[in-house]
Amino acid sequence: MSSTEELPVEGVKTRRTPKEFFVKYFLAGQKTKEDDVESGQASPFDKFVSNNRKAIGIFVPMIFVQTFYWLLAYENELWRLFATRYEMSLVMMFGAAIGGATAEGGGAIAFPVLTLAFKVPATTARDFAFMIQTVGMNSAAITVLLMGILVERHTLILASIGGSVGTIMCLEFLDHRISPDLKKMIFVSVFFSFAIALFLLNSDKKRKTFDKIQNFDLKKSILLVVVGFAGGVFSGISGSGLDVFSFSVITLLFRVNEKVATPTTVSLAGINSAVGFFWRHQMQHAIQPLAWEYFAVCVPIVSIFAPLGSFISSHFHRQTLALFIYILETVAIVSAFAIIQPGLVLSIISVSIVVVGFLFYYLLAYLGRRFISQENLDLASILLEHYHTNGPLVLGYSVDYFPYIYEQFNGYFNGIFIDLFRTIANEFGCSGVELRKFPLQRISSDYELFDGAVDRGEVFTAIDTSFIRLSDVKRYRYSTTAIRTKMVFMEKERSDGFMSDLSFFVVFPANIFISIIVAWLIYDGLDLLHTRYAIRPCRNKCLSVLLPVFDLFHKLLYQYFYVFVFLIHDSYFNGNNLIETLVSATTFSSMVNQFRSGARKLVLTTGDKYFDDNETEYFLGSNSTIIWGGEFVDDCFKLVCEDSTRVGLFYEPDLYSFYSDQELNSKCTLDEKVEFLGSLKVYKLGIYNFLISRNFSRIVMDKMNFALLTVYNPDNNPILFTHYVEYEYLLSAAKYLQNQGSSGLSPYSALSFEHIEIPVIIFGIGLSISLVAFALEIINSSDFSVHLPPHSSSYRHKADL
Repeated sequence: MSSTEELPVEGVKTRRTPKEFFVKYFLAGQKTKEDDVESGQASPFDKFVSNNRKAIGIFVPMIFVQTFYWLLAYENELWRLFATRYEMSLVMMFGAAIGGATAEGGGAIAFPVLTLAFKVPATTARDFAFMIQTVGMNSAAITVLLMGILVERHTLILASIGGSVGTIMCLEFLDHRISPDLKKMIFVSVFFSFAIALFLLNSDKKRKTFDKIQNFDLKKSILLVVVGFAGGVFSGISGSGLDVFSFSVITLLFRVNEKVATPTTVSLAGINSAVGFFWRHQMQHAIQPLAWEYFAVCVPIVSIFAPLGSFISSHFHRQTLALFIYILETVAIVSAFAIIQPGLVLSIISVSIVVVGFLFYYLLAYLGRRFISQENLDLASILLEHYHTNGPLVLGYSVDYFPYIYEQFNGYFNGIFIDLFRTIANEFGCSGVELRKFPLQRISSDYELFDGAVDRGEVFTAIDTSFIRLSDVKRYRYSTTAIRTKMVFMEKERSDGFMSDLSFFVVFPANIFISIIVAWLIYDGLDLLHTRYAIRPCRNKCLSVLLPVFDLFHKLLYQYFYVFVFLIHDSYFNGNNLIETLVSATTFSSMVNQFRSGARKLVLTTGDKYFDDNETEYFLGSNSTIIWGGEFVDDCFKLVCEDSTRVGLFYEPDLYSFYSDQELNSKCTLDEKVEFLGSLKVYKLGIYNFLISRNFSRIVMDKMNFALLTVYNPDNNPILFTHYVEYEYLLSAAKYLQNQGSSGLSPYSALSFEHIEIPVIIFGIGLSISLVAFALEIINSSDFSVHLPPHSSSYRHKADL
């Protein structure tokens, strides 16, 4: 490539459309549990709940609270209080929504408003926070439960225990020793330091997160109890604190996803507030009438807005929620200094809390990164520990995936994956390759293969996906390889075929296709012969039956032919819609050489880098061969379409949100495959010409690749700590496969019944309909009565007429 054709390494920066901005920051989706009920055995009630989970999650707590509240309001005439206390109802519309939406409880809004704006005593404001969060946060918690939103159960249980003890200890021994102004400054300082923690969290955009605390043990359980106790003490002072403190620890230290941590801390706030409410009312009998009045006018408000906030926030991007908290806590601390005007001592205490909080949260983030690195090392070490070269290389799979892995009629397996793993097993001296099938009917999606299915005691399997936990490896005590090819390239033009580190061979059985065409022509010829040259004595008698028979088979062939043509167009078997016998000329090694020489450029998205910084030079030679597109895949599509020398590496279509751009030319159109007749997929709009199949969890996959492709010895032990994938082993295996492993493969492969199940179903339906139509045609024909026996009922009926 000439210098005039060189593109800047940084790529082209494109502006996001309003639609893209809204979808990213306000429709980010939520973390939910997979249904445990199999669709085939679900009762009508289960199906109704599953289909209407969101509505049920919002309206059930709302209706429950509203019903009891208005019964009590009617009996005690509570509505009279709205005339004098309505301002707090308005405040809690916003407060309850924030409480249900973020890690901050509704008390985080109520406490500063009451103490700073309404001049309410801090103790009364704290009690009101306990009371109103008992209703609002528990309503939101019920919404979380009914919607099936994920929560971190260890944190919810253990932090609740520690928080309850901490809150009670604070109320009994500490609360009366702290001045009101100090309580206010402690509150705003603690919550402002939480905003700093949230900023630290969001600044690490490429961090790896989990849906639960990994490798949970006794030390982590004790830590959660201590965290809960400390947070409970803060809650005893201001009514809130346990939620934000727990949120900070589990997200920064244990790397729990914010979409899981937020509903967890919402539920925590509800439980802890109920404990505080109970203790102040039943044990200390100290709740003031003003708190009850505010509580009476806010209960119907929070029971609506807290679940609504929990639901709406589940679709917001984490940065959108963080922005709300940044603004709220900045306003709170500025207002506190302006209204309270603390003296030197209070100012020093407040600033110290912020500084210490920042250092504490920064330390948590640092330790979190260290823990993740150590756990990844432990995973690789255990895989190597339980990997035996004298035994078979164990592979797991959930379903035949032609042409990568499929079972032959003799019970043996074949396919591209099998050839690859046989090569690798041979390199390491394994006795062979052993496959263990996963019971597919026990899962509802590929994503459930590990997260959930393994917990039920099923076979440890890893070809279709790669979610794996250290506890799983320890539990099953054998290493299961989960390698998918690290890169599968597809050029932008369909005629270019696949660009891969593996040589693809023809998948579709062309001999079946040709035999259908030949049979079609034969029956067309027979139909013509019988129509033109049929024997005259048979015209009036035989042809009334013979011709419909030929017409029947003629139409059946049409039906079956159309089904196969449709499947070819749909790329049902291998994603390549061409019937060809030639292997793509571009191979993995030649593609890498083209990258290194600059003849080709690799287009990657900035939203989620495929390579780590230390991998690009190892794999491609340098970063100069990469063009960074925008955060959205559409931007990268455009870059690939502009120049035939560029190759894109992207997500699978069902895992990546994209927006079809009409400006793309005819050779770079986009399309979505939608479900049709079971597992069959059909095209909607144009064609995906350059989507790359990529694994779901690349970081974990690379750890397993490294464990498999690296022979453990003292010399390369340092590499085990620093690098993920040993490139040379993967490349040598790929080279061997493309040069030798694929040479003996037949250009055609036989199909099992599972591969043609859908066309056979369609064929059977068409056959049944055609046979019925054929029978009706014969029965209703004018010549049919001539052949009826005299004793038949139809004969007697005609005689009567």
